[in-house]
Order: sequence, then C-alpha cells, then structure tokens
Amino acid sequence: MFHNLIETYRKHMPVWHRYWRVRQKALGLDKLQPYDTRSRLSRNAPEVPYEQAVEWIAAGMRPLGEEYVSILRRGCLEER
Repeated sequence: MFHNLIETYRKHMPVWHRYWRVRQKALGLDKLQPYDTRSRLSRNAPEVPYEQAVEWIAAGMRPLGEEYVSILRRGCLEER
C-alpha cells in the first residue's frame, strides 16, 4: 500500500503543480508561500449545509465500498 500511495502521488504531481500555479495567479502573488495554500480565493465563502457536505464526502468515498460509506454516513449524521 505504501508503494502504491507514493506511485499515485508521483503520477499526479503535474496536476498539483498546475493547481498551485493557478492559485498563485488567482491570488496575484509573485511567490506562493505555505500559508497561501489555505487562503480563500473568493471574498464570498459558499454556504454548504452540513448534510450536503456529508453527501459529497460519501460520494467521494464510494470507491471504498458501500459498507465504508454507510459507516461514514452513520458516524457523521447519527453518532456524531
């Protein structure tokens, strides 16, 4: 699993580099600092209801299996 994680990370490095360049340009910075990676790109933060966020996360976790997703949903919505 460790080697698979490293391989996947390396495979997607160009995507991350492109993302950081776009973010740097959107923020109007000459050089992107680590603390810039968490700053907002917009003045108006979107309002996302908690239940909607849980659904988005569950959709992203679907490849891990339905049992995993059902435990995630139960943990987020019922057993918080």
